[in-house]
Amino acid sequence: DCLGQQKTYGQLKEDSDSIAAYIESLNLAEKSPVLVFGGQTYDMLATFVALTKTGHAYIPVDVHSATDRIMSIIEVGQPSLIIAIEELPLEVASVKQVSFNAIENAKNNPSYFDSLKASGDKFINDREQAKKSKSTLVDNSGSVTAE
Repeated sequence: DCLGQQKTYGQLKEDSDSIAAYIESLNLAEKSPVLVFGGQTYDMLATFVALTKTGHAYIPVDVHSATDRIMSIIEVGQPSLIIAIEELPLEVASVKQVSFNAIENAKNNPSYFDSLKASGDKFINDREQAKKSKSTLVDNSGSVTAE
C-alpha cells in the first residue's frame, strides 16, 4: 500500500520488466550507476527493481534533499542517467535525464519488453531460465530435495 494505492507483486514484476526494457533501450554504459530522484513511492521501488534487473547500480536521492547535496551526489556518483520520478530542482546538462512521464510510458507500453524478449535480451532470458530450472527445498533436518 503506497499512498492509498495497492499494487501486487505481479504488478511490480510487470512494471519493473517494462521499465528495465526501456532502460536497456537507452544503451547506457554497462553497469553504470543511475541516479533516481523522488519520494518514497511505488514508482521509485519499481525503478530500483528495474535497474537491478539491468545490472545498473541505483543511487536513490530523496525529493527533500538540498540542491547542494544533490550536486555533490552527482559529482561523486558520476551517474550515466538521472531518472526524475519527481521534478529535479536543478539543471544538470552533463547527464542525460528521464522524466516520470517516460517511466509511466514504459510501464504502459509493453512493446519495450516484447522487443527485448524477441531479441533474446539477457535479463529476460535469465528470468525465463530461472522459471524452467528445478527448485530445491531444504527442510528443517537439513535434507535437500530437488523438484
